[in-house]
Amino acid sequence: MNKHKQKAIDFLDETETFIGKELTNGIEIQKILESIFKMGNNQLLEDLSFTSKYAIGLMSILNNFSNEVSEEYKSGIKKDFEEAVEKLKELIKNAISNFSSEEKASFEFRYLELTQTSFTKLISLIEDFSKIKLYLNSLKQKN
Repeated sequence: MNKHKQKAIDFLDETETFIGKELTNGIEIQKILESIFKMGNNQLLEDLSFTSKYAIGLMSILNNFSNEVSEEYKSGIKKDFEEAVEKLKELIKNAISNFSSEEKASFEFRYLELTQTSFTKLISLIEDFSKIKLYLNSLKQKN
C-alpha cells in the first residue's frame, strides 16, 4: 500500500473516531484525501473542509427560515449558498484532478452533474467534509 493511501486511511479513521461515527461517503472521501495527499496540497483540504462547513451552515439557515425573515435576507443567504456550492465543485474538481479519466468521469457523474440525485449526493459529500473541518479544528487546538 502506498504512503498516500495509508495516510488517507489513517486520517479518515482518526476523523471517524473523533466524530464518533463513520462518514457517509467514506470510500469517496478516502480517495479524495489520497489524491490531496499525493498533491501535497494541505491548503486544498483546508479550503474544502472550511467551505463545506460554511455551506452546511448556510443550508441550515435556509431550511429554518421563519415567516418574519425578509425576502431580501433569504435571497442573500440563498445566493451565498449557491456560490459556496459552486466553489466546492471547483475545489472537488481540483482534488480529483489526478484521478484516472474513468474514475474522474464516474465521480463527476455521481456528484457534479446537474441532476437532483447528483446534488443530493454532493450535499452528503459536503456534510462529510464539514465533519472533517471539526476534526481539523480539534488538531489545531491541540497545537
